[in-house]
Amino acid sequence: MQAYVPLQTGDPERVGPYRIVGRLGSGGMGRVYLAGSPGGRVAAVKVVHEELAEDAAFRRRFGREVAAAQRVSGPFTAPVVDADPDADLPWLATAYVPGVALGTAVAAHGVWPERSLRALGSGLAEALDAIHRADVVHRDLKPSNVLLAPDGPRVIDFGISVAGDDTKLTTTGAMVGSPGYLPPEQLVGREVGPPGDVFALGALLAYAATGTSPFGGGPAHGVNYRVVHEDPDLERVPDGLAEVVARCLAKDPRQRPEVPELVGELGRWEAADGTRGTFTAGTWLPAPVAADVAALGTVPLPLPGEAATTTVDADLPTVTVGTPPTAVATARLGAPPARPPLAARLREAVRRRRTAVLAAAGTLVVLALAAGLLLPRAFSGSSGRGNGTESSGSPTAAAKQLAVREQWSSDQDLWQPVLADGKVIGEGKDGLLHAVDAESGDPVWTYDDPSASSLESVGDGVVVATSGEKGTIQGIDLDGGKQVWSVPAEAHTAPGTTFHLYLRVVVADGTVYVNAMYDLPEGSERSGRYAVSALDVATGRLKWTRPVEYGLSHALAV
Repeated sequence: MQAYVPLQTGDPERVGPYRIVGRLGSGGMGRVYLAGSPGGRVAAVKVVHEELAEDAAFRRRFGREVAAAQRVSGPFTAPVVDADPDADLPWLATAYVPGVALGTAVAAHGVWPERSLRALGSGLAEALDAIHRADVVHRDLKPSNVLLAPDGPRVIDFGISVAGDDTKLTTTGAMVGSPGYLPPEQLVGREVGPPGDVFALGALLAYAATGTSPFGGGPAHGVNYRVVHEDPDLERVPDGLAEVVARCLAKDPRQRPEVPELVGELGRWEAADGTRGTFTAGTWLPAPVAADVAALGTVPLPLPGEAATTTVDADLPTVTVGTPPTAVATARLGAPPARPPLAARLREAVRRRRTAVLAAAGTLVVLALAAGLLLPRAFSGSSGRGNGTESSGSPTAAAKQLAVREQWSSDQDLWQPVLADGKVIGEGKDGLLHAVDAESGDPVWTYDDPSASSLESVGDGVVVATSGEKGTIQGIDLDGGKQVWSVPAEAHTAPGTTFHLYLRVVVADGTVYVNAMYDLPEGSERSGRYAVSALDVATGRLKWTRPVEYGLSHALAV
């Protein structure tokens, strides 16, 4: 068993003071490398992806989270030992743990006995206690973030996941995390605190006990729905643990046990040799997992000056389209070219975002043209050839004549723009909705209500925006940018509930369909209620409201 893989062409040779010697893995926020410190200590160095490094807001969050994570100190965590949030590509280094991931161990050797489950829960609870005492919430506790070592489990990637999640939620509107381990409150958009980590701990113990998530498998939206609305399946969890796991998985975070309580409750376990609550080699893990962990510890790590690399195959494939070229040149990839300074790349990123409004109009044109060129050939036969000759009017020849050029740039820096009736509408840097002319880029109008900057859709000459601050849905005239109507949340709030947030708004066929969440009174069994409402897009008049069971984010289509 080997915990790392050789470096590949393009991987860095050095990050800060650390010499990179191998790859450990990668994730949504960055790539993790095996590295050696100047003094010869082995470390795991995570380097942030370039697209995140170009986001100034991400850098600020990353710096705050790293500073908080550096305060965490506990025997069951992999501490952050070094970091540089201001580097060209931000990075952090943690102590290297030569361990097997929990997910890998369960997949390879099956479910765990109760003794090992209690030991696992005890170590994870103590790790969460150390993390929470440093005012950090993990928010992404899952099987791949738990490493198994001879002397106990280690929790990795604590704290810093928040910065990456916030950025991705902002840029994509998607829920980030692992289905089955995200707590219900996170799935419905509420604040996530230490009880969210307790929920994930319960899900981890159920997974190790049964080999599957307590909320089943399948598509993420189905798993998330069951997390919010259905009871976990704990039938195969050992009787001695089922009760504490069930409490950890309570829908209401206030009903979950406190971490110190779990430390005391799960800490009463006995090792295989009869010793009480002591993590020593081979005494707490299932035997086959202990053998894998022991074997991993015997694998020699590469020396800092002897990092292995993989290279590109010398026999590079050549793909010929249309008339064969008179010559084909191939070249092996060498070291990547020197990258421009960060400031220059940030300016370029801003420029690219400013010209994104061009893409809203131009992409449709390019795709339509490409479809017109390529579809006839696609349906003429698998080879695209008739009698073995290529037509001079072939799609390949025509496609080579295409050119894409920038028509204009805008200082508005519109966020996720929408193209409608010759205008590009989006949220500007000032938090206001703006419309610019799609042909010239000239400003057309600015909507003066900063609370209604959440652009939802455009239909029948009306721009529909929501205000989480005011709880309103507003219709704005597409041509003039003036408010046509405004509907308060109270108009479609069910009796006995309080409006919480708009999950999704869709405009179709003259109607605005709204999926919203409402809070229930204090002490209610359920955490919230959901409803779909229909408004007339021209007047804002409420047509109907219907309660629905399925209320997860974006769970609405017309």
